[in-house]
Amino acid sequence: MKYLFLLFSIIFFSACSPKYKVIYDYTPPVSESGKDCVKTCKEKLATCKAICRSNFDICKKKALKIAKRSYERKLQEYSNALERYANEVEMFNLEQNLYYFNNYNDRPFFYWRPVGPYWIWGPTGGIYSLQKPIKPSLEEEIQEAQMRYCPIDCKCQDSYNECFNECGGKVHIRKVCIENCPK
Repeated sequence: MKYLFLLFSIIFFSACSPKYKVIYDYTPPVSESGKDCVKTCKEKLATCKAICRSNFDICKKKALKIAKRSYERKLQEYSNALERYANEVEMFNLEQNLYYFNNYNDRPFFYWRPVGPYWIWGPTGGIYSLQKPIKPSLEEEIQEAQMRYCPIDCKCQDSYNECFNECGGKVHIRKVCIENCPK
């Protein structure tokens, strides 16, 4: 129980915590060689971002293949679960009809099992989940595969900032609150 309370507390406070955005302020170097060096840094940044985008596009194609295989597997699991669900509903209805026709030992037909509202005991002691399975979504599978296998941040900005500093410029980093800001 303590752990459940701790988990809810963490979720509650993290949802209400402030969100920040990192802002970079650049002070360019004063020398001409430093300014030429910064141009090279900008070219490296553009190249890095282009390579990152290209790698991400390639990765998206691979993630799509992985997601389609996962979706097909989950769709088969869903089909099997849907069939089990239909069988359970049919058995549940059959037991309900038998109970009402036979007045099964004057017991109530069903009652909630303590582990959750989705489990029901039938009059013969059968346990039925009676929770319809959720159909998988290809879009969700694609998003999950992309998040898992395709890195979004290629650290191009960090490399640019290092290059900028090496050229004689100064990078000032500050965090700005954008949501749920303290007053």
